[in-house]
Amino acid sequence: MDQKIGSNTHLLQIVVETDPTPMFADWQSALVAAGHDVNDSMMFDGRLLFSSSEVESGQIAVQSLDEAEFMIQIDMTMVPD
Repeated sequence: MDQKIGSNTHLLQIVVETDPTPMFADWQSALVAAGHDVNDSMMFDGRLLFSSSEVESGQIAVQSLDEAEFMIQIDMTMVPD
C-alpha cells in the first residue's frame, strides 16, 4: 500500500514472508549515505528514525503479523514548502 496523506505525509506498507529485521543495518547505511540524520534509539521496538533538510520526520518500522508474515512500514513527513 502506498498512500499520500495530506500534502506532506507519505506512507508505504509492504508485507513480506521473510523477517526483514537484518536489513536495518543496510537501511541505516543507505539513509546516512543519502544525507539523512539517523536515530536508532527505537531499534528495540523495531523502528529506525530519520530526518533531513527535506524530511521533517521519518521511520522504517518492522512488525511481525504472524509466523510467516512481516510488515515493513516506511512513513515520512516532508518539510513544508
